[in-house]
Amino acid sequence: MNGANEYFGKGPQGFGKGPEKVPKSKENYVMEIKRYSRDCTIRVIGISTENVQAISVIRAIEHVTGLNSVLAVVKDDTSSYDVTLDSKSNATKILSGVEILDKDYECSLMYSDTTVVSFMYIPAFIDDDDIIDMLRDRGIKIVSPVFRRVVPGTQVADGTRFVKCVFPPHIIALPWSMPFKVGKNTKYYKCVHNNQTKVCSECYSPEHVHKNCPYIICGGCGEQGHVARRCRAAKCEHCHELPLKCKCKKGDNLKTRPQPIIAKCNVCDKIACSCVNEVNNVEATGVNDMSTSQEETNNEVSEQTEVKSVDVPESEGLVDDIHNNKNELIVEAAVHMENIVQHETRKRKIANSEDNCSESDENTDVDVKDDDGVDISAPSVSAVEEEKKDEKTGKKVKRNGDSTLLGVKKLLMKI
Repeated sequence: MNGANEYFGKGPQGFGKGPEKVPKSKENYVMEIKRYSRDCTIRVIGISTENVQAISVIRAIEHVTGLNSVLAVVKDDTSSYDVTLDSKSNATKILSGVEILDKDYECSLMYSDTTVVSFMYIPAFIDDDDIIDMLRDRGIKIVSPVFRRVVPGTQVADGTRFVKCVFPPHIIALPWSMPFKVGKNTKYYKCVHNNQTKVCSECYSPEHVHKNCPYIICGGCGEQGHVARRCRAAKCEHCHELPLKCKCKKGDNLKTRPQPIIAKCNVCDKIACSCVNEVNNVEATGVNDMSTSQEETNNEVSEQTEVKSVDVPESEGLVDDIHNNKNELIVEAAVHMENIVQHETRKRKIANSEDNCSESDENTDVDVKDDDGVDISAPSVSAVEEEKKDEKTGKKVKRNGDSTLLGVKKLLMKI
């Protein structure tokens, strides 16, 4: 009977009243105003939420922190509880661990001001100081050294690095990619941390993205509020680039290029000239008296020189070649004038000898003997006039012979 009484006295299967039940209250919501802070929330790790009820967690924690110190117990997943306490000091007491139903469990703060930032697949030759300097320049406090993740089972780095840091109040999160200097170029690598949200990569504000940042400076016009790709400034008419990217300042796309400086003559103000002063310098070598035919010949030579100097290239490097050609023309003119003077002198001598000759011998050659007794035949006046015409026309006409010219030269030397 005792066994039967024990059986029937347990629960609704028997005839007894069963165990006493906790009376249910009608209020199923919080009646008082309480402050729930993220800084006062801890997480009980490694506890089975299916086997351990929330009331057991509350009793175990309040046994350490005091009665009514637990404000909320929330099931996070199948292996953890998030417990919110009334103060941060009570939350700190649980960080050393808690015993629930004769079993110890670890606890950690739900929120910590320390953030673990990871940089993915960064080249191994980039120094750790570059990462630290980049974070410090943005006002972030570094609280740990930079760690390099390794390939499992080895001591070979796989390119991922992480560091613990504390964000300042104005930085909520870091951008999804961060710039690093690789040689002469800048490359962006993935940046990951917990509670990361989309922010502007320029000012780290969550209210806008980089293309709409009011603090960004345009690389095309220098104004704030837009990027160069969306710049609406007037472009250059010649190179079709934005003002700060215009290439015309370098002289590549000038509408009117600067002309080269070409030296000109100080007397005639021409690039290639045959000045009178230069011709007179040639005449001063021994020829001072010139006839009308000599002046005409000199004018012809100067006209030919000026004709060749009409089309002068606009290049400073060709001026020397032009002056060299001019000097060659002057030398040719001097040689030509010397020949004319010789013919003119020969004409004067022959004209003086006509007074002593008879009219019948006007068209005959005169035989003259020099000191050595060599016969010298002088040309007649008609032959000289014929040769003079040949000099004016410039055509080749058959002469009286080489012996006649040789005789004239010796006659002139004797006179």
